[in-house]
Amino acid sequence: MKGHDGALSAVPYFLNLGLAKAAIGAGCNFADLGGNNTVVRQELALAKQAEKRGIAIAPDCGLSPGMASILGGELVRRLDGRADALKLYVGRTARKTHASVSLSTRVSVEGLINEYVEPARILRKGKLITIDPLTERSLFHMDGFAPLVAFQTSGGTSTLPETFEGRVGE
Repeated sequence: MKGHDGALSAVPYFLNLGLAKAAIGAGCNFADLGGNNTVVRQELALAKQAEKRGIAIAPDCGLSPGMASILGGELVRRLDGRADALKLYVGRTARKTHASVSLSTRVSVEGLINEYVEPARILRKGKLITIDPLTERSLFHMDGFAPLVAFQTSGGTSTLPETFEGRVGE
């Protein structure tokens, strides 16, 4: 990373902490696609070191976590920072596609498994709690699609539960 202004990591989440540390050593801004709450907190703990080097460390910049949480957070901010609930739905529907195109070509399999096995961090009545992943199944309806099944996972919310604790109900 030496000699470069920035780097974007698209590797499995468990490599990102080491890459963030390397970026600090190289004086290179660093962003990653995220996917693991523990790794994100470890990266955020490097903020003072990064600031001393004049660089930024930006974890969780993928689709979800990332774009979904940024848009959800902005929506709550536009509601004066308070809401009864904020629900983020991110997923994929099966389609008839060419046999060589598979889910594994679009997501990190390690990250997907991680989201399905680690506890989900959510807000319930404004308080941060953890629940088992793949629980609280519900049907989700979207025009043009058969009913979809939604459930809780550990990914997607990133730091939103801490950010909105006490200001967002669910």
